[in-house]
Amino acid sequence: MKQCMTTFLIVFSIIFSSFADSAPLQTIVFMRHGEKPTLDFGQLKCQGWKRSVLLPQVLLKKFGMPDYLFAPFPYFQHHYFYVRGVVSLQPLAIQLNKSMNTKYMYTEVHHFAQELLKEQYHHATSFVLWEHFNLVFVVREIMKQLGQNKETIPRWHASDFDSLYVITIDWSQKKPTVKFVHDYQKLNNQSNTCPTPNPSISRIKNQLIFIPSAESTASVDRLNCQGFNRALALAPLLNLYYPHVDDFILPKPKRDQTGLPFLRSLMTVEPTMIYRGGTHIPRGKETIESLATYLKSEELINKVLVITWNIEEIGQLAQIVYKNYGGDPREIENPVTDHDVMYEITLFSGKKPMLIKRKMRLDGQSKVCPYSIPLAESHSRVSVEIK
Repeated sequence: MKQCMTTFLIVFSIIFSSFADSAPLQTIVFMRHGEKPTLDFGQLKCQGWKRSVLLPQVLLKKFGMPDYLFAPFPYFQHHYFYVRGVVSLQPLAIQLNKSMNTKYMYTEVHHFAQELLKEQYHHATSFVLWEHFNLVFVVREIMKQLGQNKETIPRWHASDFDSLYVITIDWSQKKPTVKFVHDYQKLNNQSNTCPTPNPSISRIKNQLIFIPSAESTASVDRLNCQGFNRALALAPLLNLYYPHVDDFILPKPKRDQTGLPFLRSLMTVEPTMIYRGGTHIPRGKETIESLATYLKSEELINKVLVITWNIEEIGQLAQIVYKNYGGDPREIENPVTDHDVMYEITLFSGKKPMLIKRKMRLDGQSKVCPYSIPLAESHSRVSVEIK
């Protein structure tokens, strides 16, 4: 009888444990992008970039593996792309080899809140990186739709880049229960010092530098860790070769895409743009044909441009541009298969352009992400107190 009772208790414990593990518990962790330049421009500054690189350690230790990642669509505003949202979450997405949902603009508060409350997320942990002003509206909208007092969600101060707003929703009852916790990354006081170009080097005008996107995942919507390390190593190299750059040109992101292949090109040169003070902003065109036409416009005369494009197309792009200026396109490889090659076209008034094929000598980068955390060390959830 005693043995039967013991067996029953063990079986009951297993069943109860399985039921508890499958209870619909949803965790949403909201955070702001890293520190930004005074002049804005949709970019991060060096301090914010360093926060972004360290952020995966914090999030994985506190909350474990996320099921979903969300960041605002990097839309074109004024004369630049708003990229700091997707950029701040990219080091984590790269390390986890996970795509991020960029369907919504950061101002689409109501629709985004409805998205997060869909049934597919009821058992999930989601990391949401958003613009701080609208982030509060999203959290309050969620509280409102769940019948909670939205005024319990505090405002997010403009000087605060460190907070985490954590919402836990228990869907096991007819009326879901909600818990809100104000937590912190504890990543303040990062240095704002980055490697900078040498201003004593004389400026060369009328140059077009074509750089293929770095190594990427099979899904081609983000770099892998090796590509991310290449991007970090590329920044000081470009600062040495090209201390003055007027513009960085990338593929223009398309909102209707699943994933954003644009991110491969962006993240390849993002450290370079940030290291130059965060005032360099990417511009974009949707196709290689439209970009080739744009690169012949008079507004680009006497400028140095870095064009970073997906490796599958950059050879064709460089060929078209080189031919447009009187060069022989056969001198440029198409398709480009080597991530370590870049093409430099120098333009001269009334003369044929000069083409230089450079080896960056950045092969052999580590396949381990910087500041990575062994995933075995992360755990599912931890209890945190309101601070």
